[in-house]
Amino acid sequence: MTIEIRQMTIRSTVNTRPQGCDADNCDPPADKVEDIRREILAECRLMLQESLREMRER
Repeated sequence: MTIEIRQMTIRSTVNTRPQGCDADNCDPPADKVEDIRREILAECRLMLQESLREMRER
């Protein structure tokens, strides 16, 4: 079975750095970045699964 995705909407929020931070001292640790990446990917997978399930129900 072929699945075609014609449109994908990605919503994001951009936050500014807290006051007193410069570019070098406010970056999150690498393990936290990896956790965030995994969380975002998991949410994307859930959204795609829900979308596919809705398409099958129609």
